[in-house]
Amino acid sequence: MSKIIVGFSRPRRFFAPYSWLIRLFDGCTPYSHTFIKVYSTKYDRSLIYQASSLFVNFMGEAVFNREALTVREFSFSVSDETMTRVMTFAIDNAGDPYDIPSIFGLVAVKVANKFGYRIANPLGKRQGAFFCSKLTASILIEIGAKIDSNIESLTPRDIYRALDGMAPGALA
Repeated sequence: MSKIIVGFSRPRRFFAPYSWLIRLFDGCTPYSHTFIKVYSTKYDRSLIYQASSLFVNFMGEAVFNREALTVREFSFSVSDETMTRVMTFAIDNAGDPYDIPSIFGLVAVKVANKFGYRIANPLGKRQGAFFCSKLTASILIEIGAKIDSNIESLTPRDIYRALDGMAPGALA
């Protein structure tokens, strides 16, 4: 068995306008980012997989922790076969661009929601491009979690709420 961790974080530095906007926009959450953490027994290191800094990337946990403050983590046990599928997906998508247009589409989704309208992300559905919540949701779907929404319209808070409602370590 292997373990996949879904984490929520924010920058350690105080001046991080993008993070502040996400946290404010997402309901004053203490986090602005979601990521995947896996442990490599071969290298005795944890790897962070995320969409940040304008592309999908891997980062060592020590470097990540210098830059980010982890607010909460959710852990899932998965079979070695599932972990292989997850890592294949991760490697195949590393280097893909950050999906900036979809972020603007998320703003439209949230504004419409405030007025009682439910719309899909009008700038979503970009293949080969991710933002942090879309990437995390893709991994969660790969490990068997039930995500009730269109992944193009999810924010870190939406991912957090979905995971917070699950039993520890449970998958749908």
